[in-house]
Order: sequence, then structure tokens, then C-alpha cells
Amino acid sequence: MHMRGGKTMSEGKFAMSLNYIDFQKEKHPACEKDGKRSAVVFGSDKKSNIGSAIAKKLRSDNFYVVEHNRDSCDLSKDNIKFKGNEDSLILSNGHMHLDWIEDFPEEEVFKIINDTLISSIRATNQFVRQTLEMPHKKYIIFIGSMAYKSVLNGSSVYCASKAGISQFARCIAWELAPKGYNVISINPSNTENTPMTEKTIRGIMRYRSLNRQSAEGYWGSILPKKEWLQSDEIAEVASFFLSGKADYMSGSQVDLAGGQR
Repeated sequence: MHMRGGKTMSEGKFAMSLNYIDFQKEKHPACEKDGKRSAVVFGSDKKSNIGSAIAKKLRSDNFYVVEHNRDSCDLSKDNIKFKGNEDSLILSNGHMHLDWIEDFPEEEVFKIINDTLISSIRATNQFVRQTLEMPHKKYIIFIGSMAYKSVLNGSSVYCASKAGISQFARCIAWELAPKGYNVISINPSNTENTPMTEKTIRGIMRYRSLNRQSAEGYWGSILPKKEWLQSDEIAEVASFFLSGKADYMSGSQVDLAGGQR
């Protein structure tokens, strides 16, 4: 057994847990505002993307929900503050640009990494700092992508950023487990009728010189199911995780792959 400061690692983990005895005894798993649990969703366009679908589902589950769009996800100036009474953080941040690596604009490289990876890490950092002493269970959900483990043409920077999100989620799930947090990464496949899907299809049309129908066929060729994934299905998975009925899902990568390899 590894030793650290004269204590075994397991003893250290137990000591970290002692401050959360009240959490273990709580009958109600979450903090409430006016009888409602409270969630913050980053990356919602409040219209048609995955973040907005999750926010809509959580409101139907009687959550108090605050939504932030992509423009407000830049936390470089710490312009977003948590109140400390939230129990759920959903991070659906992301930016997509497709190009062969030799043609990739440098500004797009920085934007993808910032919007997809860095902003999510910084939001998590602030959320944990401001909720750490709260005795209720806390939940962090990352909306990743099947790109985290796929090799995709023209998507090297995006794939790398989503792989970073996946590994970050796994690491903090381990780190935060004794502190009362559950962490998961949900990795959707091709999702129908979202702004990012539209941008992806247009990107394929541009860099592969394809018409719309051919671009859709190219992007959907990996799917074994006839229909593409729906945003509402992703929201249902998020809702189940936040229900408190699946604590041992924490640390998991939930791949919404539809049977694909």
C-alpha cells in the first residue's frame, strides 16, 4: 500500500471523507431553492441545441435552471459566479471547425480548445470551489462526444479536445468522490437537428466538395441505426444520472453509440 505523509492512501481517502458524514446521512440528496433543486447549464442556446434540451428536461423535473450560452462560457475574467446553492453543473460547451490539419486556421484551433476544453475545466473549478462545503450531493455532467475515441477526418483538434474532456472527467470523478460529487461524461453520436450538426454537415460539404445529400450520407455512414440520435434522448440520460439513483455511474463514459463500433 502506498504511503503519503505517514498514512496509507486508503486512510487518506477516509480522512477526506470525514467532513462529509452529514452528506452520507442526508435524506434529501440535493440543495433546494423554493422547493426545487438548482442546476446550471453551460452551452445552451435556449433554442435547439443539446444544452437547451437538457435545461428543458430539468425544468420538467422541477429543477430551478440557469442557462448560459456559448458567448458567456469564457471564464477568463471570472464573469460567472455560482451562488453556492447549486447541486448540478452541466457542461455542454463546444466549438466545431473541420479542415485538414495543414489548412486549419490558428484562430479556430484556439477557439475549439478554449470553448470545448478550457472553459469546461474553469467552470468546474469555480463550481467545486463554491459548493465544496455544502453537505448535499453535487453532480457534474460533461456532454462530450464519440469523437473522444474516434479518428475523424478534418476533426483532429475537436477530437483532441473531447478526449481531454473525457480524461478530465475520469480524473475528477476519482478526486471528488469522497467530497460528495458524482461526475459523468455523456458522449453522443450524430445528433439530429442541432446547430453543431448543421455546422458539421456544412463543413463536410466545404472541405470535401460534396453536396448536402452526399455530406449527410458521409457523416451518417457509421451509424447502424436508421434514425440519428435525438437531443431529448441525451437529456433523458442526464436526468437519470441527476436522479441520485445511479451513484456508481460516477466516473463512467456513457457512449450513446446506437450500436456502432
